[in-house]
Amino acid sequence: MAYAARRQGRAPGWEPLPVQYADYSLWQREVLGDLDDPDSLISAQLGYWREALADAPQELVLPTDRPRPTMPSFRGGSVGMEVDSQVHSQLTKIAQDSRATMFMVVHAALAVLLSRVGAGTDIPMGTPIAGRGDAALDELVGFFVNTLVLRADLSGDPSFGEVLARVREADLAAYAHQDLPFERLVEDLNPARSLSRNPLFQVMFALQSTSGKGGPWELPGLRVGPFGEGSGEMASRFDLSIEMAERRDANGSSEGMAGWVRYSKDLFDESTAESLAGRLVRVLEQVAADPGLRLSDIEVLDDAERSLVVGRWNDTAVRVPDQTMPELFEAQVAASPDVVAVRCGADVLTYAELDQRANQLARYLTGVGVAPESRVGLCLPRGVDMVVGLLAVWKAGGAFVPLDPAYPSDRLDYMVADSDTTVLVGTTDTLSGMSTTGVRQVRLDEVTDQVAALPAAVSNRHVAPDGLAYVIYTSGSTGRPKGVAVAHRGVLNLAEVMRPVLGVDQGVVALQFASFSFDAAVLDVVVTLAAGGTLAIASTEERTDPEALSRMIRATDVTVASVVPSLLAVLDPGTVPGVGNWVLGAERLTAELASRWTAQSRVWNTYGPT
Repeated sequence: MAYAARRQGRAPGWEPLPVQYADYSLWQREVLGDLDDPDSLISAQLGYWREALADAPQELVLPTDRPRPTMPSFRGGSVGMEVDSQVHSQLTKIAQDSRATMFMVVHAALAVLLSRVGAGTDIPMGTPIAGRGDAALDELVGFFVNTLVLRADLSGDPSFGEVLARVREADLAAYAHQDLPFERLVEDLNPARSLSRNPLFQVMFALQSTSGKGGPWELPGLRVGPFGEGSGEMASRFDLSIEMAERRDANGSSEGMAGWVRYSKDLFDESTAESLAGRLVRVLEQVAADPGLRLSDIEVLDDAERSLVVGRWNDTAVRVPDQTMPELFEAQVAASPDVVAVRCGADVLTYAELDQRANQLARYLTGVGVAPESRVGLCLPRGVDMVVGLLAVWKAGGAFVPLDPAYPSDRLDYMVADSDTTVLVGTTDTLSGMSTTGVRQVRLDEVTDQVAALPAAVSNRHVAPDGLAYVIYTSGSTGRPKGVAVAHRGVLNLAEVMRPVLGVDQGVVALQFASFSFDAAVLDVVVTLAAGGTLAIASTEERTDPEALSRMIRATDVTVASVVPSLLAVLDPGTVPGVGNWVLGAERLTAELASRWTAQSRVWNTYGPT
């Protein structure tokens, strides 16, 4: 009105305003009351928000391209997206049928997207709210905007319709408590503060609705649009800001939606933001066609991406010989009997010596009842005897169950009983505290002469590729340890696939660092011994002293090592220059830690072999 009037050379014909901004400020203070008054409106609203945001995530896990910097630059970019009129019309009907608004529908879809890309099932996000709850404020110039935190619950694999119902209930409750200033809420909840991110939420969402062809404002001689959207550089206060705008004709019919994803350049590349925008449109299209889709059935990958992930990235087929690990080991015995197979401190065994000792112990185990797939517990100190025992169990046809002597006796007893272990191999010291009624014990320090007197060849083997190779237990961090049973075919597959990755070949020395009760130890043993390499076992002292470990690595000429990232963090690259391959797993590997080592070696980020 004012622009049109001035353009025509006349003053605007303003009507007197019923209230001024000062009146609003006084009214707000009077209505909200004082926080010290438990009966005041602000106290009641604060009580609601304390409950609504209890235990909410402090930071959403988003698919960022880079770690969050300590200090944000606030540099941002923006990418656009479009929802066609047909999808818009279907979403409008879903909103009407659900007694919801289009804001709630898109809010639910955005929560679904964030959950599907890894943010979890508890999704808080922010939204601006106009704050003009009284018609008398419509024409008044002033800042009324507040920010609400909207929390979406996606637990239990709900359908989209169920998500929308939950979002509707939560959003309506938030709107009913919208008067509490966001700054006051943050001050009261006192979340963990960080200069690197926004408190309580990191994703902002807003939706606008426009009618007619002219956009939000129709000004004579001008085309009006959102400032900065689509341009390369802009400010970004949040990790992501998603804004959608409905387009409707003069009759209110759906004409589609336009949207923008504004992203922090500290965290995201433009291509990632474009991908997220495309995925949001894809989610909206799917739920528009079928609001009964469950969260797990909503596809966020397009056809090309699915083909890449499912097909190309998983095109890892490798021909695995129809053999077992004992056969691969014996082939190396025949090819290089005098090459060192395993060493730990002063104890050194060649392939021929290791084979002889394993064969003799296998015969002894067969004599005490070990049969195909019998579970044999190995409760031995770190050292070459553990490798002898492992091979002996396999040669006798059994499956080994690693039992760390350092574990509490009740945990060891549980693992023995749960795995149905029938024979325990250990020493007097390691087995003395265990209560193993009905389980045959083999104390190696007491039967040394008997085992050494047995023939050095195994006469009968009961090992099948699909037979049980080992049972290994989880850490029990979420309750009781759980046993995982692995067949010989899986062990052989591990040996064949990981050998070229680790670069193990005849005479190559590989570090054995992991506890034998963790499956990483299986990786070390089978890959090394199947390839004719040398397994250098770190002693208990060397596992706890980085300097002693570094000396051992240099002294034994280790060139490949499978360890956890936390070990790599305390080692100095300059003290272990000979290691050309680091294989890391079991813990999170940061880009900063990896970059410290990639100048002199290859760094592999893996998961557990089991």
